[in-house]
Order: sequence, then structure tokens, then C-alpha cells
Amino acid sequence: MQDRTVVGPEVLEVYLKENPSTITIEEEHEYLKFKSGQRRLWHSLLKLPPRAFRDAEVLDYGCGTGEIDVLLAQNGAFVKGVDFNPESIDRARKLAEKFALQNRLNFLVGDIHESIFEPTSADFAISLGVLPHVAKPEVVFQNMVQTLRPEAFLVLGFVEELGIVQRLLHRSIVRAIAGIDEDKIMAIARQAFPDHINRSVRFGQRSERSVVYDYLINRHMYGLPLEKVLGWFDSHGISLYSSWPSIDLPFRINPYTSKSLALMNPAWKEYRALLRLRMLFTQFEDDDVFSSLLSEKGFDAGHSIRCHVNDLSELMTGLVQNQSQLWPDQDLQQLPELTVSLKCTADMVMNKLWRNLMDDLKQACNALEQVVSDIGKLQRNEISEFRPAANLFRELNGLGTFYLVGVLER
Repeated sequence: MQDRTVVGPEVLEVYLKENPSTITIEEEHEYLKFKSGQRRLWHSLLKLPPRAFRDAEVLDYGCGTGEIDVLLAQNGAFVKGVDFNPESIDRARKLAEKFALQNRLNFLVGDIHESIFEPTSADFAISLGVLPHVAKPEVVFQNMVQTLRPEAFLVLGFVEELGIVQRLLHRSIVRAIAGIDEDKIMAIARQAFPDHINRSVRFGQRSERSVVYDYLINRHMYGLPLEKVLGWFDSHGISLYSSWPSIDLPFRINPYTSKSLALMNPAWKEYRALLRLRMLFTQFEDDDVFSSLLSEKGFDAGHSIRCHVNDLSELMTGLVQNQSQLWPDQDLQQLPELTVSLKCTADMVMNKLWRNLMDDLKQACNALEQVVSDIGKLQRNEISEFRPAANLFRELNGLGTFYLVGVLER
């Protein structure tokens, strides 16, 4: 494993060549697109209303070039941002002037491993896309927690360990072909991984060059295991508020008076383990994935379940309204028939879901084995070029950033 004590200087060397966080929000169309995307993330997915930032003290650990901080300030926050890259801080300060937010934005150059801010001074401590790039991520996390007031929010965006496996394979491939030649890496990336690059440019509003430099030329790419970060939450008194992708257990129906499920509950941990498997090999967005997993010609699970439930409801309603103490024979026969039909339908749905999940996993594993074999052949000069596997390196290429929002308990 690479020495993480040199992560900071070597990442900074690449970032001084091409900064990965720059988004040209000075241009109105870029600003509006960025604002719309961030609003969806913060307010629709992470469930933080805009008013949550009104007059809030926000500390941004690894603020980069400050585009997100501009939006938070426009929502009423007072933001202090720190970053190790002086060029990033210079641009962030210029953005503060551009948007006339100097009274709400304050940026400084510094090391987020140090205790830069006053304890219990913040309503929000945020760090987005930073922790995997630092030498001691848990130390930075602890520093963030110390700055929180009771019931303040902690917001993390980080690369999940399993979510970047495909991009680590990208790195292995370009290293086998091009070594550290930056021009060759750019050329190979355009040829072999156009889906990932084009998607990052389109939705991340970054340049092609910044995307390639960040994930292929930057010598360091680490991921943080979700369970490790949740363990930090648990040990520091941080309760989970929201996440994206959502890690909530499905089918939960407890009333609000019930005790909250413990974050490290074994059943919840097992579910998160299954969720991380999708992060590992995922290629497509939710609509495509679930349409493929659950659809079956000639079988409509939703319609079938609705019919069974309606029949059951009508049967039970009729029994309640029947003034006789005796249930009619036809009703006594119908009830077990309905329950058997419901069980059969549930079995069909779950068996199909499991079968398709296993088929997708097997195909992905086979493709992974082929890619690893081809990398070895490239290194031994047995083949001269890399040909992408048919069912790997398409569109999503694993998970992008994982977001967790927590609240410091009193």
C-alpha cells in the first residue's frame, strides 16, 4: 500500500496543474445548472431545507475553489473555508467578490489535520470529496466533530471503497500501457473510457482534462469503507440524518414512537453489505437496473399483488359487516386460497430478483477476470492495446460520491 503520509503534497502537485473542483459559475448557464444540481442534492436527496442555512455558521474542510460555498452563502450561511491549495483559495476569494458575498465568505490556506477552528462554533461542518485525499482521514473527522455545537450537522461526501473499483482498474490499464506519460494517459483515456469521461464532463460540469488528471494522473486514489465511516459516526455520538445513495433499510414501517434502529444493528449492516455489492459493479441508473431486475414478460407483479390485496380487503370487510357469528363456507375457503396466491406471487418476485442479481454479478466477475488477464498481457507485451470488456466500463462505472449527513447528539 502506498504511504499515505505523502498523499497531500503529491495530490497538491497534480491539483496545481489542473484543479478538479473548478466550475465556471461566472457563466450564467453554468451557474444555473450547478445551482439546480446542488439544490436537488442538498434539499431533495439529503433532506436539508434551504432555511437550515439561514444565519448558520458553516465550516468547509477542503473547500477547493468555493463554488458550493457561494450557494450556501446565498442561502444565508456564513462560511469559513480552508484548503491546502493556495490557487484554489485565490479563486474562491475572487468568486466571493464576483457574487458580492465577502461579508459571508472567508477563505484561508491551511492543513485540515490541524485544529483550525474554535470548538463548538459551527452549525455545519462539511467536507466534500476530500477525506480520501488526506493522510489521516479520521483525524480530520475528529476535528470536524469538535467544532460542532449540540444538534449541529456534519456533512461528508467521500469516495466509497467498493465504488471506485472500476476506476482503479482504469488506472491499472493506463499504467500498464502508458506508465506516467500524461499525454499518453489522456489519449488512452479518451479511447478506452469515453463513457465515464463524457458523463463526468456533462453532469459534473468539469473539463475533460480535469477529470482525467483527477482520477488517472493523480497518483493517489483511495476509497473509504462505508462501514468504517459509520463506525466513526457511532463512536462520536453522531446520529444518521440522511444519506445518498440511501442506506435506509427497505420495508420499514415502525410508528414514530418506536425506538430508532441502531446504526450498527447486525441486520442493517448486512443490508448495507448487499448495497455495496451494487456499488462495486453498477453500470446503469436505477430506472434501467430495476426495470431489468423486476420485469418479466407475461407477469405483472404489481397488478397481481393489487388484485390479491383488494380481494382480501373485500373479504375481510364483508366478514366484519356480516352480522352473523358464523362465517360463510365460501369465505372460509376463499381466505386460504388468497393467502396461497399472495405467497406464490411473492416467491416469484423474490426468486426473479435474486436470479437476476446473481446473473449480473457472475457476468461482472467474468469481465473482471478478463480485464485482469489483459492487464497482465499488456505488461508482458503479449498484446499491444486494451479492448474494453463488453459489460464493464459503461456509463456510471461504479459509484461517484457517497454522501452522509449526521447530527451531533446532545
